[in-house]
Amino acid sequence: MLITLTGDKVWLRPIAQSDVNDRYLSWFSGEQARFIEFSSGNLTIERLHEYVRGKIDDPKVVMFAIFEITSDLHIGNLKLEPFGPTAKDCDLGVFIGDKDFLGKGFGFDAIKTTVEFLASFTAVEIVTLGVDNRNLRAIKAYIKIGFESVGEPELVVAIDGDRYFEQKMRLHLDRS
Repeated sequence: MLITLTGDKVWLRPIAQSDVNDRYLSWFSGEQARFIEFSSGNLTIERLHEYVRGKIDDPKVVMFAIFEITSDLHIGNLKLEPFGPTAKDCDLGVFIGDKDFLGKGFGFDAIKTTVEFLASFTAVEIVTLGVDNRNLRAIKAYIKIGFESVGEPELVVAIDGDRYFEQKMRLHLDRS
């Protein structure tokens, strides 16, 4: 998929192997990485390359690199799966890996921009995501975009063994 999405604070394009570097690898030593399945254990640059290659090669996945709009600095990733020309629903995951950009609206802008693209140019009708129910700032941002909580939070064990409750959220895309 050759597409670039542009928001107010970020722009996104499909991730490339050239995005995988030591700076990107360093993101997985932070606390937020405990929610990323493949980051468990001793993550190496080789394993990170393999993971990204797997996502690039998977026809049911689109993984975007997120860039800060004024500096063109790669600050995170956003993944949609399953995704394809006829997909009616998909899961969304966002990861702002660069700590300098956490809590400043960059993830919100990446999701909002992606949702606008999905509503305008794809067959996707429902977008779902999961969030730690203690992350009230993220939940508030998702609600502002239009996501609604679905069901009761479920107990999840993170990669580091921490237990938390994940709230599933769903967005029905508006085609108007």
